[in-house]
Amino acid sequence: MIQCTKFDLVSPPRASRAMFGLIAVLAEAALAADQTRIIGGPGGNAFVDRPPAGGRIGAIAIQAGGWIDSVGVVYETSDGRWLAMGGLEPKFWAGFCERIGLPELAADERFVPSSNLIANATEACALVGERLASEDLDHWRKVLADEPGVWAALATPKETLNDPQVKPNGYVIPNIDDQGNEYQIVAAPVQFDETPPQPARAPEHGQHTEEILLELDLDWDDISAAKGAGAIL
Repeated sequence: MIQCTKFDLVSPPRASRAMFGLIAVLAEAALAADQTRIIGGPGGNAFVDRPPAGGRIGAIAIQAGGWIDSVGVVYETSDGRWLAMGGLEPKFWAGFCERIGLPELAADERFVPSSNLIANATEACALVGERLASEDLDHWRKVLADEPGVWAALATPKETLNDPQVKPNGYVIPNIDDQGNEYQIVAAPVQFDETPPQPARAPEHGQHTEEILLELDLDWDDISAAKGAGAIL
């Protein structure tokens, strides 16, 4: 959901909103797995997958005896893309500041020791955000290539489709249209009994009209008359 966000918004949706969707999928999977027990079957195991890391968003997260995580804070780059930092513990702070060109923050009393960084997290985020907004995403990808803290760029739909994690993890699967052309579709996130769902294309417009009417005991004369009247395709 986050990966398909329009990039002309003031900011992407918060990660917490996406979590509601994940929770809903988890609940539906559990209910579906249990449904077979209700109707007398053996039941089943449900497994819910999640999207690749490049599509998740996070924030500066400061650890001092516990996590303080301002989930949903993302930083805009100069080219209108979005960069997220997650799990940036105090041990990474000095190195991170050096990498992004703000070495003075590593020794700034407002942010050192970690208790000060926690107390002044809003100010720290503002300074980091101002710096990240001064360069484009490609620049920060190079600068942060060896960053040990967790970070990711919010991916566009096209980038998500071509992400190296997508196919090996089964996030997209091949399907074939009615003309025999292969294309990629998003896989259902739920597996039952460790068996991925098989892909299937949507029917053509009106493809099953005649079959359904025959099942409803209409004969071919009735169907022909309905077609002639323009009531069905």
